[in-house]
Amino acid sequence: MFGSDEADKSFELTLKRLDASGEVSVPLILTSDVQGFTAPSEVKFEDGVNETKIRIDCSGLPTKQTYNVTLSIPESFSNPYVEGTDAVTVSSLVSDWELWAKDAVFSFTDFYGDVYSDIYAMPGTRKFKIQNFLGSGLDLPFEVDNPSASYSLIHPTYNADPYINYYPEDAFQCWYLYNQDLGDFPIWSPDGVSEPKITYALVYTYGDGTNYTYIRFAKKKGQVTIDTSYDDGSSSWQFISFTYGDPLFDMF
Repeated sequence: MFGSDEADKSFELTLKRLDASGEVSVPLILTSDVQGFTAPSEVKFEDGVNETKIRIDCSGLPTKQTYNVTLSIPESFSNPYVEGTDAVTVSSLVSDWELWAKDAVFSFTDFYGDVYSDIYAMPGTRKFKIQNFLGSGLDLPFEVDNPSASYSLIHPTYNADPYINYYPEDAFQCWYLYNQDLGDFPIWSPDGVSEPKITYALVYTYGDGTNYTYIRFAKKKGQVTIDTSYDDGSSSWQFISFTYGDPLFDMF
């Protein structure tokens, strides 16, 4: 998956041979239902070398949709009775974050005033991003599972530290809000004014039916459930509801 502004929209493929003796050129066949993938037409092995790498470029792909490419070598150059394969199919997508819902309202149950955040989406995927998540200054990109369900769980892809890293014996799929760029936990007041400041926010992904972190597409709302610790030594639960208006485009 590549952003359209990424300079390098390519991936690497490794090819191996059993017999490293002699120099040999092996044809490489690229098959796709769309133009935009490019790769060398042959792969060269130098004498004594049994492994080589090539790059497949995806920069010519149309955006916002996933496309497949199959790379293969002719049967005359392959051996079906050894480990490996003579063909591989890869899916690739070129897309970008686009504003999806403006000024979603996050309402806290204790201490803090409402926080407003824009929600971005990546067309062609199940990826979303809440900008300035809970007023922390951190963006929270996440994937959702089934968007047609009554609620779709949020699975963060960045700025999240899994709970299982600290308590592997527990099966909870929870996560701490975490600044991955700085390698530290944020300390913040969501509305920028109220005290105490949050020092840890443990977000519950799964629970007993009430402790869910989810987004509802049809009803334009969701919930974030967190166990918070504060800089005054106290702690509490926070049940944070959020709502948003009509999305700017349909993701699904």
